[in-house]
Amino acid sequence: MRHVCISPLFFLTLLFAWQMEYLSVFLITYSCLLFHEGIHLFFLCKHKIPVRQIRVEPFGISIQTDQKTPENAIIYLSAPIGNLLVAGALSLAYYQLTF
Repeated sequence: MRHVCISPLFFLTLLFAWQMEYLSVFLITYSCLLFHEGIHLFFLCKHKIPVRQIRVEPFGISIQTDQKTPENAIIYLSAPIGNLLVAGALSLAYYQLTF
């Protein structure tokens, strides 16, 4: 990986969320984004695809690569499937605890 680029606007958004008392929502949202992008990053590393840059923006995170490979479909679908699995597991846990 060459580098991680954090936009200065990210810090302004963080400051704004803190001032408006939405810091917990902001941090939970970014935790979910980090989990999502972490799954993409895991599969990129597993398939030995080099990461050019990770960009952290005020309203999202992106991973940029130089290579286009047949494994891209797996990498693109890995995070949404991971999100659905976690959501399903949390839903099952919630229903088990409430009923």
